[in-house]
Amino acid sequence: MLTRVGFQDRMFSSANADNTARTSKFMGHVEVTYTPAESLDANVDRNSLPKGGMYLQCETLKVLQQQSADKRTAQTMQADRQVWCQSGDMSAQADMLRFDQASDVVFLYGTPGNPAAVYQRVGGPGTKPKETKAQMIRYDRKDGTVKAEQVDSINGRLEPEPRWQALDARGDARPPPLSEPRALASGSRSAAR
Repeated sequence: MLTRVGFQDRMFSSANADNTARTSKFMGHVEVTYTPAESLDANVDRNSLPKGGMYLQCETLKVLQQQSADKRTAQTMQADRQVWCQSGDMSAQADMLRFDQASDVVFLYGTPGNPAAVYQRVGGPGTKPKETKAQMIRYDRKDGTVKAEQVDSINGRLEPEPRWQALDARGDARPPPLSEPRALASGSRSAAR
């Protein structure tokens, strides 16, 4: 994976005594692209990231790189102040974000008056995104799951509309699953759609 960091103000970096860990801090309108790439010179378009790519903006970024016993390097990033992130079908905003490369999980943190928010595109074009607002949100980039604590709100469709459902063997759209209770199906139709 390739990590590129751009910043406007300054950067500080230090390594531990045996050079197996490095902490770097970037300040002033920080932009990060984290993406699969074949080389360090790869062209990266933040508006069209490949699968597994992530774009991040913030005011302050701290990056910890640690080398394991097998000489592999893993990164942990902590972004602070005015954080905005995009990865696949997810975009998010928060006061603080923490990304752990080893687990491929993004943690977003908000405050009571300014919760973290995750917006996920579900369904087809034109559908509203699923929105989750909470004090702490855990987003797993591998499977797209969201877990939240101290939830403020969850809005949006959880399943695609019937027009986006799979086709049957003849090419016809499958009927949507029944959603009315049996008592309503044979009785009043006013509550059913």
